Amino acid sequence: MLMSKIDRSLLRETVFGVIYFSFLYRLSYIVNFFLGREFHNVVTEIDLRYPTISVFIVPYFFYFINIFISPYFIGYKNRTLLNRYTIELIISTTIGFLIYLLYPTWVDRSVFSNESYILDLMYKSNYKGNACPSFHVLVTWLILLNFKQLKISNELKTSYRFIIYSVVLSTIFIRQHGIVDVISAIIIAECVAFLTNKYHFDTVLSKFIKTKSLRYIAVMFFVMLMVFMLIRFFYCIIFL
Repeated sequence: MLMSKIDRSLLRETVFGVIYFSFLYRLSYIVNFFLGREFHNVVTEIDLRYPTISVFIVPYFFYFINIFISPYFIGYKNRTLLNRYTIELIISTTIGFLIYLLYPTWVDRSVFSNESYILDLMYKSNYKGNACPSFHVLVTWLILLNFKQLKISNELKTSYRFIIYSVVLSTIFIRQHGIVDVISAIIIAECVAFLTNKYHFDTVLSKFIKTKSLRYIAVMFFVMLMVFMLIRFFYCIIFL
């Protein structure tokens, strides 16, 4: 009954965006792993000067809900903005994917100390994965840029802005990313959003969304994403 009240086209586009960047992130990891690429640590002196704040684990995990709910809400209020967000997401995360391949990065959490059991568990999974730019921040910032253009109350915009800033800060205060990762993600998001608005790249996507190709591509990405996650899972079991 609930699904019948949901705009399936909005839901399909929202899910497609999430699957797309998730697929690129894991694909870059698999490629770099099998090529034996060297990962560069992004932790700087600045990162060693601010504290680890365990409470930020809450907004950090809110991100995984936000990437579904907020884009759908944007599309519900203004379909054009959702189209724009999706094309910005595709361009931005593709840029991030290329950077991952050219310059693989990771965050060496072993240099930090903490007193949180949850963070201690996260630190133990100190695997080398792509960090710069932070997809966590990149996607979140793109959502914020489009959310601010909605015709809604200033109170709601202010509250949402506070939540988004908390999500961004959480990535550095729980040591999932360094300052460099966050800054680079915001710069990419801002530049892509500016160019998309200026040259109206979203109009191209609007025509594509009306075809069945989007559904088929989303299914393909989803299947490949599941395969990559299984490969990583079994690798961890066998070798770690």
